[in-house]
Amino acid sequence: IFKALRAFRLISPPALGEGLRRFSLKIVQNARYSHINQKYKYLVFGSLRKDNPYVLERRAQQEQRETDTLGIDTRLQADFATAKLDHTVIAGIDYQWSKDQDNLLRAMGPEYDLDWRDPNYHYPINMNLQKPATDQRQKRDQIGLYLQDQLQWKNWILLAGLRQDWAQVRTHDFLAKSYDQQDDHKLTGRVGILYSFDNGISPYISYSTSFEPNLQTRRAPGSSPFEPSEGRQLEAGIKYLTPNEQTLATLSVYQLQQRNVTNYNAEKAYFEPVGEIRNRGVEAQINSQLTEKISFISSYAYIDTEVRKTIIAGTQGKELPRVPKHMASLWGQYDETSGLFNGAKTGIGVRYVGVSQGDTKNTVSVPAVTLYDAMIGYSLGKLSPSLKGAEIQLNINNIANKHYVASCAGDTACFYGIGRTMTATMNYRW
Repeated sequence: IFKALRAFRLISPPALGEGLRRFSLKIVQNARYSHINQKYKYLVFGSLRKDNPYVLERRAQQEQRETDTLGIDTRLQADFATAKLDHTVIAGIDYQWSKDQDNLLRAMGPEYDLDWRDPNYHYPINMNLQKPATDQRQKRDQIGLYLQDQLQWKNWILLAGLRQDWAQVRTHDFLAKSYDQQDDHKLTGRVGILYSFDNGISPYISYSTSFEPNLQTRRAPGSSPFEPSEGRQLEAGIKYLTPNEQTLATLSVYQLQQRNVTNYNAEKAYFEPVGEIRNRGVEAQINSQLTEKISFISSYAYIDTEVRKTIIAGTQGKELPRVPKHMASLWGQYDETSGLFNGAKTGIGVRYVGVSQGDTKNTVSVPAVTLYDAMIGYSLGKLSPSLKGAEIQLNINNIANKHYVASCAGDTACFYGIGRTMTATMNYRW
């Protein structure tokens, strides 16, 4: 690579092609590693007792999940212009690796039953009685090569790209004493075109395909690994940038079709292949810098889902569970740029999550919810030039600590939403 860069520096622009007006080349690399260790202890409602409808049958569970992920993306970007066309060409390779260790233990029996007329929430749980239900380790390696060119001619912008992926997923089930290996490869691509009118209006249309290995490990014993999920999306929309370039509005419609999709079956406690689904939707967003200090972001999304092909009886033509039909959000921010509090910023926002289906047969629905968030931050560079680029920030989500059901995968598999959370971060940019 370095020899190639030196060669490019030694070549004069005319030698690269007649009519070449400019040429630049750069290498960009991003890397990210994460480690997540999760531990849960909880009681799960199973069903009502047949001989006593006032008693809930429950099971005690504990789960530990440890996940490591690594991603490295290296790309070479060339920007050049000829007499009529401007090009931004990107060629790169990325590598993704993950390891997921999942251990689930559970116990069932009348000692865990709960009479909802007179509930006892202080029953001692004997962890030693729980037996392993899941003990799996999964590793994934994925390499992708990609090439993309963005061309601009006058007010036209055309983007086209191709990507080739090779993926290997290895699953070791220690309970079943089985080992599965899934090797897949796929060529995907995307193309889009946009025309920018002088008045700030820019209509566009795009088409793209996708490929993603299916990493669900909880499948029926003895079943084959899930096939990778593949998608096709067609999108069209319009963007508008105001003359002062302070506000950008976008409106788009899309249709996304995916196959080899999996869904959790709460009755069997396993994931199953749904088949093919279709999403149609509308998205709108406005980003605006109202003044030097005040800005806001607003968005709305409408999603219409449908199961097109499936092997699960009673779900053909139904909506997907855990997908809200309507979502909206509004975020406002104030940045102080002078005076005693120069460098301080604060923000407040509201999120609306609409009604969603709670099972694959659409017999249960999850109510809508409205949540409020806030943020406060400060740029330390305003205190001292030596701290330039350092910033501290405190975010508070679900300020009111609202208790709500976020989603359901079935009438016995519902999940509470996250309560009030406070997250402190420190960033440094250079």
